[in-house]
Amino acid sequence: MYILLVSLVWWTYNTVLVILGMVVVCKVVATLTSPATHTIAFFHPYANAGGGGERVLWKGVAAAMARWPSARILIYTGNEGIPPEDILARARNRFAVELPREPIFVFLATRTAVESHALLRPTMLMQSLGSMVLAGEALFRARAHVVIDSMGYAFTYPVFSWIGGAVVGAYVHYPTISTDMLAAVVAQRPSYNNSSLVASSVTLSSAKATYYRAFAWLYGFMGRRATMVTVNSSWTHGHIAALWGMTSPALRTVFPPCDCATFLELPPPDAPSRSLDIVSVGQFRPEKDHLLQVRAFARARATPGFPAQAKLVLIGSVRNADDAARVAALHSLAAELDVADAVDIRTDVAFPDLVAALGASTVGLHTMWNEHFGIAVVEYMAAGLVTLAHGTGGPLMDIVGPPSAGRGFLATSLDEFADQLVYIYAHLPEARAVAAAGRASVMRFSDDVFDAAFTDALALLEPVSAPSP
Repeated sequence: MYILLVSLVWWTYNTVLVILGMVVVCKVVATLTSPATHTIAFFHPYANAGGGGERVLWKGVAAAMARWPSARILIYTGNEGIPPEDILARARNRFAVELPREPIFVFLATRTAVESHALLRPTMLMQSLGSMVLAGEALFRARAHVVIDSMGYAFTYPVFSWIGGAVVGAYVHYPTISTDMLAAVVAQRPSYNNSSLVASSVTLSSAKATYYRAFAWLYGFMGRRATMVTVNSSWTHGHIAALWGMTSPALRTVFPPCDCATFLELPPPDAPSRSLDIVSVGQFRPEKDHLLQVRAFARARATPGFPAQAKLVLIGSVRNADDAARVAALHSLAAELDVADAVDIRTDVAFPDLVAALGASTVGLHTMWNEHFGIAVVEYMAAGLVTLAHGTGGPLMDIVGPPSAGRGFLATSLDEFADQLVYIYAHLPEARAVAAAGRASVMRFSDDVFDAAFTDALALLEPVSAPSP
């Protein structure tokens, strides 16, 4: 604990020094340089990742290009060493997104400031301060009249607006902190972001709750530096409205773009070509709780009558060594539970292969607690899968809805997920009818709906975004 505290103080002290130095340098540069061409920048340090956030990025870039056809479009990203053509090819292959013209990539060398390291796991504050370093480097390398943060790094907004003189817009996928996280700490409930060590101690829990409250205030102050904020769900809207104190029209919900048309072309839920497999799509991050999926599948598989031929297919992207370690842990757990032969883990799958996997399966599984939205859940429903999702956040409030909506199935615990899987396979005709109803509801999340809503939101940046004559 002492070593961690010393590391935290040392890291914070040095980060503040770096930020102060970059503020001075960037302010000098900002007074000397200004882009002659109207310039729109997207701040997305992980532009080459394969998750739903990156689909929002590339669809957002396409919308900006359509709205400002003569503007220069920049992508601030930390994907050094990856050729721009490879990043764009990945966007095409994974998301079927084709841009009308190529953006300019501005590669940032300081992305490690927001990443985990072998000897130190950064706190929310450390990552937020680190994002300010990234923003400072972005300004140093290339300024823009408008900066759109598409990853939710609110601490960058004062850097871009106060130092860079830019108008700031944002697409927020989930709040860095939420009242749910605070409640988990106060209740001393262990979770992926509240360790058992802290949860078991009244003193540590009290200290962490104080830290969370202070950070929440600071987070709101930084977030209010944005002129336009779009969020991806009703759940996220509620938290951002409360934390940032923003209201419509500056704050609005724009559901993320889902390629519904492609998935709607797949066979109907009861097609004979479908296997009995269960498929899960999501980055291999701890909050996605793939471990719960393996455990629930193993428990359901041990139930008499559960189809022996059903497999669990886990599909997701691997961003770094931590993600790779989580994949290895999943293999180990599957072996420990004696279901290794029925668990198929596929990493960095191309979009056509992803579509094919959904079209060949029966159930779509999602287990993230308080998922901010859940693009994968929409894809399951559009693909005609019987959808079993976590009964919180976006899946509950916007996508699947309560059980009375009849669009899918919900669960919140290991027992409930296992029981729901058993129920689905024991009542397949009924479950497939639910899947058909869910499929009929997904066009409200289509690319066209996103394009119209996001383009409308961009208008809030337009009156003040044009460069001075």
